[in-house]
Amino acid sequence: DVIGITGSFGKTSVKHILGHILELNAPTLFTPGSVNTLMGISRIIREKLTPDTRFFVVEMGAYGQGSIAKLCRLTPPKIGIITALGEAHYERFKSLDSVARAKFELAEAVTSQSGGKMVIHEDVLGQEYARAFVEKHRDAFVICGRGAGADLVIKNVEQTAKGLTVTVVWQKQEYALFAPLHGAAHANNMAMAFATAIVCGISPDRACASLRTVPQIKHRLEVRTQPDGMTVIDDAYNSNPKGFEAALDLLALVGAEKNARRFLVTPGIVELGDKNDEIHRALGMKAGKAADVVIVVRSDKISAFAEGVLTAAPDKEVHLVPGFKEARAWLDLNTKSTDVILLEN
Repeated sequence: DVIGITGSFGKTSVKHILGHILELNAPTLFTPGSVNTLMGISRIIREKLTPDTRFFVVEMGAYGQGSIAKLCRLTPPKIGIITALGEAHYERFKSLDSVARAKFELAEAVTSQSGGKMVIHEDVLGQEYARAFVEKHRDAFVICGRGAGADLVIKNVEQTAKGLTVTVVWQKQEYALFAPLHGAAHANNMAMAFATAIVCGISPDRACASLRTVPQIKHRLEVRTQPDGMTVIDDAYNSNPKGFEAALDLLALVGAEKNARRFLVTPGIVELGDKNDEIHRALGMKAGKAADVVIVVRSDKISAFAEGVLTAAPDKEVHLVPGFKEARAWLDLNTKSTDVILLEN
């Protein structure tokens, strides 16, 4: 079966979590890294796909209306996942309605197949187009979330330094999903991967067992201890507003557990369009509370972020640098092995 995954954010993480579960239970191929374009997926098919592959998990990027429909013609999906609809593509699509229509090209392809199944998070239903589509094809959808309409209910989320535990209810049975991952945003990713694995025919118990050995996802809230003892939270790829907030929460948590100074290094988020200042100001205010020292890279692009930091914490230490090279040089001179550093986007 081909499993297509798209969304404004979270798709690469869900792909890696789901791919790990499936490959422990059947011959599985999933597109590596952030490969999600026609050319990239074509290359993986030519070089990696074999006749005995049971599941092929394909990340699908939307670079305009019709992008995902084209990918679905190349790799017709029997199962699909839409992780989220958000502001990450505002500059490209101009409105959330346009984002929803582009992402739901995957749902159109899946529901056109006999027995096709879609897995989504309930937040997707905040968009009118998405809500209407799901209502029309309700039997084809598995909804994950905390609301009354969810098929897989997320009851509780607990983050510790060792990993994330997500308590869910599926068909009146409660399951404790644990994975050695960091960041509350992964709770939704784990829940959607778990639900999809079940749709693929993996038993809930086997899916739970497989989750316990999920490797950290490189550059996505990856927590590493450096040889000198310093802790680095590497969230360097493809930032989005919710993911940024989750990273700041993790910085605060790890910093508190280690009683350490907390550093944030970030150039902000791209492709926010006319939402750029509004979102960066809000994130800056949260950063002012989560970090002890904030290093803003290319501050001319996100002046609202630094303003937000100083609004929330007027005495906060903020440094403006032209590039990551300068940020790294500053860190080398001013940090200690006991510090925690978040690299965001």
